[in-house]
Amino acid sequence: MTTILKTSSGHLIVTEGASRLLWSRRTDGSWRLARIWPDRHEKEEVLRHLRDGGGLLILLDLTPTVLTAFPDELDDVAVVRGHRPDESLVELTVPFLDWLPERYRHEARRFQAAVQARSGEEPAVLQAPLAVSPASAAYQNVRFAVRSRAYSGHSPEQLADLADHLFGGSIDDEEARSAHWLTRLVPMPWERAARSLLNSRQLVGGGGHV
Repeated sequence: MTTILKTSSGHLIVTEGASRLLWSRRTDGSWRLARIWPDRHEKEEVLRHLRDGGGLLILLDLTPTVLTAFPDELDDVAVVRGHRPDESLVELTVPFLDWLPERYRHEARRFQAAVQARSGEEPAVLQAPLAVSPASAAYQNVRFAVRSRAYSGHSPEQLADLADHLFGGSIDDEEARSAHWLTRLVPMPWERAARSLLNSRQLVGGGGHV
């Protein structure tokens, strides 16, 4: 997915994690890690956007993502923060929200941990694809959306609709819309069917999808 998107209303959506690794092609067609988003100019643009009151929706993984790459894909060791589990691979870890002030990182980790705890209490089929942090006067124009084990992807248009919905109203309106700390985005048809079956105490047999 694209690292950063801008909605028609001017809000920003950033995908934290692996999407921040920006790759390019060499002349021979092989891949190389060019850099990690953002650079100094991009970071300042995001911070200016926040200072101006623009909305920022940040997509987070449920757990930290560790990626592997071949050593010959890493020309510039300065962009790499990882170690070698063996001679043929390098493990890459993207620094968590290092482009935001510490207070945002603290809030993101707190919410991510809450989602992880909730996730372990119920099967994936009953989980919301996205858990969206509630509105806060302290973080009025920044929201976090943690992708659960049930997440199967959403289009840029759907995510833009979510961002515009979250930041389109006043803080009081948004608190009403976020009465539940798990906010569902586009419920999947199979998930609705699963809930209906469970509520009627019917058992779903076999190993296929509902």
